[in-house]
Amino acid sequence: MLAKTITKEYFDEQFDKLGVAIANGFNETNGNVLLLKGEVTLIRHKLDNVLYKETPRLETRVTKIEKHLKFKTAP
Repeated sequence: MLAKTITKEYFDEQFDKLGVAIANGFNETNGNVLLLKGEVTLIRHKLDNVLYKETPRLETRVTKIEKHLKFKTAP
């Protein structure tokens, strides 16, 4: 195997290849981040929905417990 002579052209070519590899890595990472953001948004919406559905039930249960224990609720 012959050793390559390091010339300006060879160095420029390797530098360009490295730049392309780095850019591809950033693009892939950016895509992954966007995917994660979408999934986090979906989870947030699901949690908000559960909270929205459960809050009235919890308020009803707390009111029943307060009445049973004869607590006075604030106006």
